Amino acid sequence: MSLDWFARRRARRAAEHGFDPDEVFLDSANLPGFERGRPEGTIEMPISSRAIAGVGLVAATVGLWFLWTLVSLQVISGESYALRAAENSLRRETTFAARGTIYDRNGAALAWDEDPREGESWSRRDYAAGPGLGSVLGYVGYPRRDARGFLYDAEVKGRAGVEAAYDSALRGVDGQRVIEETASGEVVSESLFTQPVSGSRLDLAVDVEMQRALYSTLVLAADRVGFQGGAAGLMDLKTGEVLALVSFPDYDPAVMSAGEDGPKISAWLDDPRHVFLNRATQGLYTPGSIVKPFLAVGALEEGVVTPGTTVFSSGRLEVPNPYDPEHPSIFNDWKPLGLLDLRHGIAMSSDIYFYTLGGGAGGTEGLGIDRLYAYARRFGFGEPVEDLALRGPAGVVPNQKWKAETFDGDPWRLGDTYFTAIGQYGWQVTLAQVLRAVSGVATGQLVEPTLVRQPGGAAIAARPLGLGAGNLQVVREGMRLSATEGTAKALDIPGLPLSAKTGTAELGASKRLVNSWVVGFFPPSEPRYAFAVVMERGSRDNLFGASPAFRPFLEWLYANRPNVAAGLDPDEVAPEAASPEAGDAAL
Repeated sequence: MSLDWFARRRARRAAEHGFDPDEVFLDSANLPGFERGRPEGTIEMPISSRAIAGVGLVAATVGLWFLWTLVSLQVISGESYALRAAENSLRRETTFAARGTIYDRNGAALAWDEDPREGESWSRRDYAAGPGLGSVLGYVGYPRRDARGFLYDAEVKGRAGVEAAYDSALRGVDGQRVIEETASGEVVSESLFTQPVSGSRLDLAVDVEMQRALYSTLVLAADRVGFQGGAAGLMDLKTGEVLALVSFPDYDPAVMSAGEDGPKISAWLDDPRHVFLNRATQGLYTPGSIVKPFLAVGALEEGVVTPGTTVFSSGRLEVPNPYDPEHPSIFNDWKPLGLLDLRHGIAMSSDIYFYTLGGGAGGTEGLGIDRLYAYARRFGFGEPVEDLALRGPAGVVPNQKWKAETFDGDPWRLGDTYFTAIGQYGWQVTLAQVLRAVSGVATGQLVEPTLVRQPGGAAIAARPLGLGAGNLQVVREGMRLSATEGTAKALDIPGLPLSAKTGTAELGASKRLVNSWVVGFFPPSEPRYAFAVVMERGSRDNLFGASPAFRPFLEWLYANRPNVAAGLDPDEVAPEAASPEAGDAAL
């Protein structure tokens, strides 16, 4: 095909239609060198009519399909869909996750899920029967419905105890689904958005049989002599695991979770003994003389006294009164105790010995309030324990700053130091703090108590106190003497040697009521377990205090948990056990 043909064709088209668009871009100067092998020599052919027809057919088919769908929805089925849209509703519903089961250290189930009730989509919580578990386990609250039947506060949530402290792990993650319903409540369709994730298993350190035995022991003693309430705990000094922790009076967690026994719950709420107060973790108590071993360590560390320093207790200490010289201030001992060295000062719980040790008298300088305060804080008083289920108030260790803030700038006096040295005045402690402090005397380090089983047998946390081993040993010997010949002699049990310290804290201005304490550890030579007991608001004339109240439990322990009584691992196979009847008889 020649170039002349193209020229004639352009001329003809130009005559018919005007100029050819190709002429705008045609470089006539290039015509002599026109090369067919280069892009300038490529001639593009127009799209064929067959291809255009095919594309048009596909577009028409798709358009017809959309048109038919529109007609079907709007004309043929329009009335049906409009009615369904008017009558149906969509709602989002929670698919509740299974809550984790709680076990004791031996694998006994303490709290678990039961099948949902009719009309409910969440499981019901059930609890092991028996006394002494309420304050430890706590209870859960269930979702609630409003007057129209819609759920609000739509979660199963721990309300107290371990159920609340470890709620995030126990509850898991709820799922969600969307449900379409007719106006009559008929489910038309439902779609699952997210799957529920079950909560985690929780293994506690407590031994449920030990827990029940300890609770029953203390309740029997309280009923016998009229204590209003109390608390007690037993802790493994190696791991910090609390094998038993009770608060009484107590409630039934199954009743609280169900929330159906109104009269019983109302009776607990109205009980003046404050049934729902966990006295082991939340109760603040004046400690009395149980602080003496901790302050004795401080006095030895500071060189204020030596193990052989003697103080004579005539039953009263007279201190000159600069404001009224003819009427000296009198500080009484609980009875005349004679000449005492430090070990016997602890064993006999001499107030005069510790007035002298704390504030000074008879040529002895005394620790003074600043150093007394520092050693109390060193043993963990004034700070809460770390475990989530045991954490409570920080408490109070009195000092000059505290008094000035509390009593509108009133200055600190010598008598304030004396009373602080015997655990009175402004002291406030929790039983969980006392367990931790006892671990410091027994082992030389503060072991954090925990209600959760510790895999591997290691303590959750332990802080070395940096105290002299010899000084600690002197105090331990004083506590051993207390159990064999001193104020804790009620705990001198054949086959279960221990070291102990008692305390009696007077309450109120009249001092008619007291809190009775006993704390300690066993075995004396290689301490493995610490204990603390407080019996609350008993008569000061009652001679039956915390030590005789606690003894039946130790006898039960000797008969039923001989490995623990012997200071062995709580999960170790026990040596030859005593007759269980002996321990049961003690209860």
